[in-house]
Amino acid sequence: MATVLIRFKLDSSGNPEWHVNPPTLHIPHDPRARVTIDWRLEMSPNTSFASGNGIAFDKGPPAWVGTTPSGGATHYSSEETNDNPGPNANVYSYSIRVVHKEKTYELDPDVSNDPPPPGGGGEEGDDGNVHRGPRPKNPAGGDHGERR
Repeated sequence: MATVLIRFKLDSSGNPEWHVNPPTLHIPHDPRARVTIDWRLEMSPNTSFASGNGIAFDKGPPAWVGTTPSGGATHYSSEETNDNPGPNANVYSYSIRVVHKEKTYELDPDVSNDPPPPGGGGEEGDDGNVHRGPRPKNPAGGDHGERR
């Protein structure tokens, strides 16, 4: 199982602050194993995952090879097998959407299906990251913000 811990809050100026650990989730190559990815929203008062699309993978390319993420207010999960033969990693972009005091905020991290060794197996430095931003999502569906 792979776990992504997410914390969200507004700083003293009202700007969103994200803590996503790890910022890019690296899945080691293993065509025989099913990997469950759990996203957990923790220590984030007045915040929940957006209903129905708290975690959503982009259409690609490459298109996400796992199950459609599903979950509730503080937990989402998906299953997949990393049978990426290499030589390069397949990187899947996804969105984290949370609702904080009736406003929706979005961040766009990645999952990387790493190739077999010697080139695969994750990267140094995946020990957490702080993302400042993005701005609140436009209710009309426009710009969802930016990472700073």
